Formats: sequence, C-alpha cells, structure tokens
Amino acid sequence: MASNIRQTRLKAVFKAIVFGERQVNNSHDAQLFLEAVRSQELPSACVEMIVSHPPGLDAVRNSVRSNLSETFIVSHTLPFLEYLSDPGIKSLADGELLAQLLVVIANPPTLWKALVNLFNGHQLPPDRVHPFAWLALELLSLPQKAEVDVLEEVQAIIQDKSLLKSEDHAARELGYRIEKVLQLRSSSKPSMQPNGPGGRHDNDSDTFRKIAIYPTTDEFLSTQQPFYRTAFEVTESPVEKRPAIHLDNQFRLLREDMLAELREDLQVAMDVKKAKQSLLTIGKLQPVALSLTEINLSGKGPRYKPCTLLLRCYHGLGFLNKMTPEKLNKYLKDNPRFLKHQSFGALTRGKEVIAFAFIDRDRNNELLRQTPPAVCLQFTDPSSFKRALLALKLPNAQDVVQFKLVDTPVFAYEPVLAGLQAIAELPLQDLLINPSGTSSAFVGLPQLQPLVSALQSARSKMVTEKAEAVCIGKSITVDLAQLDSILHALTKPITLIQGPPGTGKSFIGAQIARYLHKAGQRILVLSYTNHALDQFLEDLLNVGIPQHDLVRLGAKAKSTLRTVPLLLSEQKGGYRRTSDAWTMIDLLRQKAASSAQELQKAFRTYGKAHTGWAEVSEFLEFLDHPLPFYKALLVPTDSNGWKHTGKKGKQAGPDYLFQRWVKGEDAGIFKKQISENSHAVWKMPRPERQSHLDRWAEELNEERLETIEELARQYNEVQSKLDAQFSDADANTMRQKKVIGCTTTGAAKYSSLIRAAAPDVILVEEAGEILESHVLTALAPSVKQLILIGDHKQLRPKINNYSLSVEKGDGYDLNRSLFERLIMQGAPHTTLQKQHRMVPEISIIPRVLTYPDLLDGPKTSDRPRIRGLQDHVVFINHGKLEDTDKVLRERHEPGVKESKKNTFEATMVLECIKFFGQQGYSADKLVILTPYLGQLRVIQDLLRENQHDPALSEMDKLELLRAGLLSKAAAKVDEKPLRVSTIDNYQGEENDIVIASLTRSNESGDIGFMSAPERLNVLVTRARNCLVLIGNMGTFMSSKKGGPTWRPFFELMKSHNHLYDGLPVRCEKHPEKTALLKEPIDFMKFCPDGGCTEPCDVLLKCGMHKCKSRCHRVIDHSQAPCHEILVKTCERNHKLKVSCDRQNDNCRDCIREDKEQERRIKRDLQLEEDRVRKEEAYVKELQEMDDELDHQRRRNKYLSDEQIREQTLEQRRQELAALKDAEIRAQEQVKQRDEITRRVAEKAKRRAKQTTSVEREADSQNPLGDLPDTAEGEWSYLKEFDGASSKPMDALMSMIGLEEVKQKFLDIKSKVDTAVRQGISLSKERYSCSMLGNPGTGKSSTASHLVF
Repeated sequence: MASNIRQTRLKAVFKAIVFGERQVNNSHDAQLFLEAVRSQELPSACVEMIVSHPPGLDAVRNSVRSNLSETFIVSHTLPFLEYLSDPGIKSLADGELLAQLLVVIANPPTLWKALVNLFNGHQLPPDRVHPFAWLALELLSLPQKAEVDVLEEVQAIIQDKSLLKSEDHAARELGYRIEKVLQLRSSSKPSMQPNGPGGRHDNDSDTFRKIAIYPTTDEFLSTQQPFYRTAFEVTESPVEKRPAIHLDNQFRLLREDMLAELREDLQVAMDVKKAKQSLLTIGKLQPVALSLTEINLSGKGPRYKPCTLLLRCYHGLGFLNKMTPEKLNKYLKDNPRFLKHQSFGALTRGKEVIAFAFIDRDRNNELLRQTPPAVCLQFTDPSSFKRALLALKLPNAQDVVQFKLVDTPVFAYEPVLAGLQAIAELPLQDLLINPSGTSSAFVGLPQLQPLVSALQSARSKMVTEKAEAVCIGKSITVDLAQLDSILHALTKPITLIQGPPGTGKSFIGAQIARYLHKAGQRILVLSYTNHALDQFLEDLLNVGIPQHDLVRLGAKAKSTLRTVPLLLSEQKGGYRRTSDAWTMIDLLRQKAASSAQELQKAFRTYGKAHTGWAEVSEFLEFLDHPLPFYKALLVPTDSNGWKHTGKKGKQAGPDYLFQRWVKGEDAGIFKKQISENSHAVWKMPRPERQSHLDRWAEELNEERLETIEELARQYNEVQSKLDAQFSDADANTMRQKKVIGCTTTGAAKYSSLIRAAAPDVILVEEAGEILESHVLTALAPSVKQLILIGDHKQLRPKINNYSLSVEKGDGYDLNRSLFERLIMQGAPHTTLQKQHRMVPEISIIPRVLTYPDLLDGPKTSDRPRIRGLQDHVVFINHGKLEDTDKVLRERHEPGVKESKKNTFEATMVLECIKFFGQQGYSADKLVILTPYLGQLRVIQDLLRENQHDPALSEMDKLELLRAGLLSKAAAKVDEKPLRVSTIDNYQGEENDIVIASLTRSNESGDIGFMSAPERLNVLVTRARNCLVLIGNMGTFMSSKKGGPTWRPFFELMKSHNHLYDGLPVRCEKHPEKTALLKEPIDFMKFCPDGGCTEPCDVLLKCGMHKCKSRCHRVIDHSQAPCHEILVKTCERNHKLKVSCDRQNDNCRDCIREDKEQERRIKRDLQLEEDRVRKEEAYVKELQEMDDELDHQRRRNKYLSDEQIREQTLEQRRQELAALKDAEIRAQEQVKQRDEITRRVAEKAKRRAKQTTSVEREADSQNPLGDLPDTAEGEWSYLKEFDGASSKPMDALMSMIGLEEVKQKFLDIKSKVDTAVRQGISLSKERYSCSMLGNPGTGKSSTASHLVF
C-alpha cells in the first residue's frame, strides 16, 4: 500500500515539475525528480513528455548537476542514465529526442567530468559501469553540430583497458563498440606526409567529416591535386587506423567523382566547353522575399520548408510571359524537366561560382506565371545562402550574376556522402575492413538451427552419394553450390555468393530471404536499379513472403504493377501520435514561426539597410582600432540641457559630426571641443575617410549577413526537427514490416527510416555493380548479417571520373565494389556453378574465358536450332571503317571528345532483324546491343526509318536527352518490344537472340573501353539461344590494351568454327541451299523472303496452282491464298479478271450495278425518311410551341391577377393608414376646436361684461387677446384653425353691420359644437332668436340665411 502511495506521489511530482508548476531547487528536489522519471512505465513516452515541455529539460539539466557527490551519482544519476538507455527512446524521431537530452546532460561538462573521475578512480560499482559506458558511447556518436566533445576522455578510458575488463558483460560489449567508434573517429591524416589532407583551400580538412559536400569557390579555383589514397595505401595502413582511413578515402574518392562531372557540366554552362544542348541560364535576378512555408495538403496550418530565396528573373524566362495560360500549362506538362523541382544549379558571377542551389517549384506553377517569372532557390547550406545574398546586392549584380542549371545528378551522391560522414558505428567492421583477419565468432539464430542441421545433413548425403541435386522444400531443388550458398547465408556474418551469368542468383537470394523471414529476421534488400529491385521483390512474393510483410521505398512512377502496393506511400497504418508528441510538434511549430518571423525581419532589414550614423555609431562603439573614431564622431552632450545649433539656428543632430567628417569637413561648431587624441581622426584626408567608411559598411553588411546566416541555420534546424517528428508515422510503418526494399541511393536518402526499422540482415542484389560506399552507408547499427550476391567478373560499378577507376591503373579503384574487394582480400565465398540460360555453344565462351568451373543445366542442351541460321554463335567479320559522332561523348573514355559509329554494322543489324522476323521470331525475342551511344543512335534512326520503334533503356535515354539528340516528347513514348541498349546497361538481363554491333573498326587497333574483359563477359552471356556479333576482328586482335582480352576469344571462335565473313544462312525448306550474306544487299539477293532463291512450287489452297514466290519459311500452303489471274463471265454476261482465290466472289460490275441501284433506293428512301422526319419534327415542335404558348398565357394571367391582388391590398393598406391618420388629425382638430370654442366663448363672455373702453383696453392684455375682436374675424379664425364650415354663417358674416346678431349666433354655434363633441344631449335645450329692429334694417334678409 505504501509503495502505491509513493508511486502516485512520484507521478504527481513528475507532472508538476515537467509542466513548470514546481522547480528543482535543491538536491532533494533533484532526487525526487530523477526517481519520478524512473517510475514512469514507458521510457519513450516519458522522454516525449520531458522534451515537449521546456521546464522538463530544465529539470533534467538542474537535477543531474545539483549534487555531484559519489553517493548521489551512484544512487540517482546513473540509474537515471540506465533508464535513458532503453532502445525505444532512441527510436523516437530518429534519435532526435535522445540527442536533445544528451546535450542537456553533457553541456556544460560538469557531470561528465565527475563521472570520468569516478570511473578512473574505480569508484563506480560494477552494476553502475554500464550506464556510464552507454553515456560515453552515445556522446561519442553525436553529430558534430551538437558541439559535445568527449573524444579525449573516452580515448583515455579505452586505452586504459579498464572498461574492456569490466565485470559486467554488457559494459564490456559497450566498451568494444566504443573501441570501434574510436577507430572510425580517429584522424586519418598521415604522419610525415607533406601532401597530406588539409590546407589546399577553405574546404580541405584532415577530417573528412568536416568537408562540405558541395565545393566552395576557392576549391574550384584551386589548382592543387586533391588528397586521396590508393587502395594499396589504405590496405597497408595501421590496423587500428585503417577503419577511419578507409571511410575517409571512400568519402574523398566518391566526392571527387561527383566534382569531376560537376566541373565538366559547369564548363558547359559557362561556355568553356561546347555542347549541342545548351543548359538553361537565368539572369537579371532580383531578390524579392524568403519563402519558408508551403500549402499543407492536410489542411492543418502551413507546412514549413527549408529556407528558400524568391527571385524575380528578368532574363531567360521571358518567353513564358508570351504564352497564354493554356499554352503555358501545356508547355510545362510537355516539358517536365524544365525547371524541374529539385533541379540543381550554380549561382555564378562571371567565371566564379558563388553558391549551389536547388530549384524549389511551387505545385501550381504560380511563380512562373508572374510577370516577370519568379523562381525559388534552396541553397545547399546557410553559408551559401549568405554568399548569394552578398553577391546579389553588389553593384551591377543584375548584369553579372546568373543561375545556371547543370545536369550533374547530385541527388545520387549527396545522401551517400552525408551518410558516410554520419557513420559513427560500422557493424561488422572487422570483417569489412580486414576480411583476412580474425573476428569474434558469429552466433547463429536458434530458430534456424533445425533448418541448418537439416541442410547440412542433406549436403553430407549429396557428397556421399555424389548426387547432382537435392530437394530442400516443396518443388525446390538445388545443387551442391546452391546449397553451400544457402548454408553460408544462414551461418556466416558476411556471405559472398558469386553467381556467373544464368546461375540463378536471384533464385538463391529469394530462398535465403524466405528462410530468414521465417526466422523472424528483418531484412533490408538493396539493388542498384529500380528495375532490378522490382524483379527481386516479385521473386520474394513468388516464394511465399506475404505482401503485408513487404515495403518498398521510392517513387510510384518507378515501380511495377505488382510492387506499387508495396510502396510506403500506399501503406495504411493505424499510427496515432500521443498528446505529448503533438505538444512537441506544436512547440516546434511555434519555434519555427518565431524563427521564420525573425529571419524575414532580418532579410527585410538587410534589403533596406543603409550605412547611417545610427548603424555606424553602434559599430564604432565596439570597434577595436588605434584611432578613437567613436569618441571623435560622437556629438558632445550638454549637462545643462542646452541644445547646440549651427548656422541659421539649425539644431545639431546626433549625426552632425559624422556627416561633416564624411564630407571631408572639420568639426564645425564642436571644433573647440574635440579632444587631443581625436585630432588624428579629423585630420584625415577625405579619400582616407571614405576608405574607412567603405570598410565599415562592408563589415556592417557582413554582420547583417552573419545574422541572417545564423537565423537561417536555426530555422532549418527547427524545420528539420519538425520533419523528423512527422516521419514517425512512416517509421512506425517500417517497424511493422519484415522485408524492406530500396535502391542503394534510396537507402542513403531514407537512412533515418531504415535506422528506425532496425534491420537485422542486409541482402544486396547484383553486389558487383554497387559502389562500396553505397553499401557502407546502408549498414544501420542494428545489422548483424550482410549477404552480398553478385559477380565481380562482370561490369564494375559506374563512375564518372575515369582517373579513379580500376581500368585507369592508378590504384584508386573507386569502381571496385565491396563484393570484389572482399573476395580479392581473401574473404570466404561460394560460387554458383550451374547455368540455366545459355545453350552449350554459347556457354563455352564464358567457361573458357572466365568461369572454368561453369556447368550447363540439363535444360540448355535440348533446345531447337535457330531457324534460318547455320550456327548458334556467329561472328561476322568485316573491314568497313568506323566513323565518329562528334555530338556524343563516352564517359568511359576520358580525353576522347566524341563517340563512335559504324554505318555498315548498323545496316547489317537492320537486315538481321528483318531476317529473324522472316523466320518467325517476334521482336520481343530479340535485343540489339552496342557499346557506343553514337552507334546506338544510328541503329535507332535506321529502325525508325524502317517502321521499327526501338525500346531504349532508361539510362540510354538519359544520355541521349543530355546530348540533345532525343526530344523529351519522344523519350516519353512507351517502350516497344524491340529493345536497343548499350552493353553496360543490359547487364543483368537476357533474351533469346542477341545481335551485337561492336562498332570499332580501324587500322590502329584502338578499341577504347572495349578492352575490358568484364564488358566482353557481359556481352557474350546475354543470349539464351543465339549470339550474332558484327565487328572487325583485326582491329580487336591488334589492340595493345585489349589484345589479351580478345585474342583468346577469337581463338575460341576459330576453333569452334564461329568466325564468318557474313551471316551464314540456311534455307529451312531446302537445307542444301546455304549462303553467306556479307553485304546488306545480299539479304535481298539470296533470301529475299527469308528462305532461298528457289521457287516455292507448292500447291496453294486452290489445289490447281503452285506458289510462285521465292522460297520462304512457310511450308504448309493449305491455307495460302492463290493469286493466279483467271478470266470469268458472270450471270449478267460481264467479263472480268480475278485472282484464283477470289473467283467465287461476286462480279465486280454486278456489285457496282447493285450498289448503284441500292444507292438510288437508299437515296429515295432517305428522301422520304427525311420528309417524314421533318413532318414529325414540325408537328412535335408545333405542339410544343402551342403548349408553351398556353402555359405562358396562364403564367401571364396568373401574374396579372397577382399584381391586381397586390395593388388592391396595397390600396387597402394605404386607405387604412389614411383613415388612421385622419382619425389622429380629427382628434387633434377636435381638441383644437374645443380649445378655440372655449376661448371664443370665454372671450364672448368677457366682451359682454366689458362696458368701457378702459375695460376693453385692459382686455387687450388678457390671454384671449390673440382672438379676433369682430364676429366675422372669429368665424374666419374658426374656419381656418377649427375646420368649421356653414354656408348660412358665411352669408350672415358677409352682411354689413349686425355685429351683435353675428356674435350671438357664433355663441350659440360654439355652445352646440361643444355639446356635440362632449356627447351632451341637447334634447332639453331650446334655442330661438328674436330680432328686433327698425324697418329696413335687414331682419328678413338675416332670417332667410339662418336655415342650418
């Protein structure tokens, strides 16, 4: 119960410290935190949580340094390190998380020093040595950029041997590994050698790990010979230094191979060398901005990419702006290599190379659509980026700075070179570097022991019974050599299986992979080409390895239909990141956003920067110079707060002295305040001042650029860490697979994924074709077995620098494969002996020349003879001289500026192709081989002219594209069955019939690279049934360099009667008829139809006539049509001539008459059909129109009704609103009338009471004074303001006089109106009027109007 409570409390402490809620302030806090870390069940999840929270890293940093006592280190620190040694931690983000922790632990080195002292003082208990040794190994393996240097201390520990004598076995194993790592890390600089590594230029170092992969300007300008060793020097170096020297030399040689091609391509780009196809150059470049993000297809915020520079191009791409958007899209689609994404090039100034960069193409080509077009350049490193920015800002930069694309395939070199530099630990090191030396015993897999025992028993039985083969599985039979090869692969750490042509190397490789897969081993399968890789992966599927256990690294475009589902991109995993992983990603995104913002700001500042006093003053403040520039140019300050003014009362600003100094003037108003030691500054002449100013501006610019360089480096590091985090999903998928397939270049490119997968075995197909450096970089630390299957007697790996090749003879031997080197140095190997490809007539050639123990399989001797030929092997000798192809150049022959061609041989090849076609051989059963690209192009053109479309190998297409002799559109045409290839690019393939043009024919015996015996070996072992060679025997026999290779061949040809002066043909129908076709015209002369010149004379299908053709391949004519002309009369008496096979056909004239009659009938029928169709169409259209009219009328009526209804409603709404308004006005009027009536009545009362003028005068001051005084005026007032109306009243008021009468009637009207408005009944009221007056005063007239 107590332990559970403590565990709960420790978890709470861990979370509180990691989330920053609690800090490590003392030794006790540190003890609790380290214990809390160890209490976490999953070390990988724990480390993810620590690294994803900055307080967690701070806690680790403080905890391991809080107490450096022996007791604390032994009890807490070393157990913590033991916890970190869990393999799952290192697999996170390709070891990036562990590396961050290790840097925190090792820098500063206080803890490391304390641990070393404790170990050297023998104060560490035996069970605590292991975590110390683990820490030493991991720190030693960190990359140089981590800036952790423990080399000297670890070397001292290993030299002391105490670690290697530790009581703990696991600690001793780590000690042995550290010893190997030290051997690889030791300096390769030879002692007492004046021409050793380092010192030639700014990119020459005695340690290859410090050499930049891409060359610098100084390196290109250097005329000194680069440093590299011969193979003999490496072999003879001290054993303890040999691993480091070997890696160093592999790196230098491979890099020099890249540089040789790069130099040549740059010479073409700079017009130093001529080439038919000019390389794209863009100029007048203007830096615009930095491009740091791109669209994230997942939609979760922007995706950060490496720092790239956006440039507007005012020269070289203008033709794009002349295209319409549609044409531009089509152009970019038809020319996918135009400014292709990740195309490589150089930024140059004149003949000077400033920096190398890759094209970064946006997905939608929006930049190329701009006016002017823009491109993004991703420079190879931040220092190159810095140099580019500087060059682009210099005066007249737009006129001299250009970006030139080059064809050098750096993508094939850079991952391998970087991989060599990153090798910290080389598995199987002793056996690889010293194959003849002793090594620790290999412990085989327990799972394989029953199988191995069974195979060993089967072998013993074979030897005893002298059996030729034994069955080792369902329908799987192997011979003794194959069985030995399988046993070697299952029991040896390094297996070398030599397989001569046709001996089934792929078959054995697939069987070995099947056994290892069953034993639970994870296998990495490597091939040089995608084609070979796909073939082998299909073999693995065929032997029963399930598809869900296989994964292929690489592009979809380079896979077959069966291997596409194996691609990593096609795998659907259920990987889910933890919350801590997402926290770490969010943290990195924040860092990336912050770094990007700072970098963008620094870039904008650099673009707008000028050298003013604000910048110069801060620079001078820190300037270390004998003259006090800063003090001399600083405007003095007044302690009293007074401001200094110059002439015209203008205030002196902070740059007052600086501006005067720049103009060559004196100190002006501060002349008397200049200190004594500043006089020298002010006495300088103006040119000297300008010189200082220029230097300051340059140094300020350099500072800004250094800031940008450092910010770019920081940003790229964060971006790289983000990529590593997101690659964890792929790494998880890889860990679920048992067989991983990729090319050797892909292995270097995807090295982090391969390390995450931790393969146990590496199986290399065609190992004789692969450079050693490619295999070394693929050796992940987890590898325990290496299986190399190949043939070192065939062509060696391809390189570009002939001076480094074995053939050159200078001893550098770059193109000697690891497979060949190990065999040459005495490593045990097996050789497959039974070939199943070639008929005995062909197999005798490699047996005599190369493989004396080669045996023929049982199925090689019972094959049918070649139709139309007298022999299975034919060498056609001729004397027609070669010619040169000045456009193409062979990379195998340095110093030779053109390729070779031979028109006669090409024409003979064409005739041979036609002849074999006449014998019934389809085009996919034939292949044309030639050593030279020039000859390949001639054959290609001839075949196309004769309606053949040769299928070029991809590598040959690339060479012709580079030479500008094959259009990009033509290169995209699907491969046709007829294959044309160079000899070198056909290695590993085979066909029934091989026709080869050797091309070389001259009197000097010059055969160039055809002198190599390996090339001859490949040439004569590609055919299964028939080999036809065309060449000048004399030229090859007289070659000084190639004579030893070719003379035995021709002697063998002569002894077996395979030498001819033409193609020896034989008629299949008349075997006695033979011919020797020496010239192309002889084919038409002696066998125009593939047989002979005799007439055929065989009855045809008709049974009456015989075949009149020349003899041809077809013997059975029972189905052959007869073309004899007969005269015939038809039933309608038409006379006609017809061929025999057509005599039962209908009469042509009858057919013509019938057709004419039929035409007329059809015409009339068509006319009637047209009439009926038009009538029906009219009726249909009329009906539709009527329906539409009716429909429209109804629509119009409904619309009209709707409008009327809407108008009516609107009218009613208006009426209602008017009534409501009228009601409101009426109410207001009623109130007004009541008020007026009241006032009028009141005034009337008052008037009645007024008797004197004095009273009336007083009345003018009362509130009713605004009413009219007369009755007529009051009535007018009532009509205007009260709305009163009455015609009798109008008549009364119009009468003269009668003022009192008028007033009385107004009073009565007011009283009545008031009663009505107030709802008072007048039923009890009686109103009458008696008018008294003298005669003629208007009584009657007045009364006549008072009828209301």
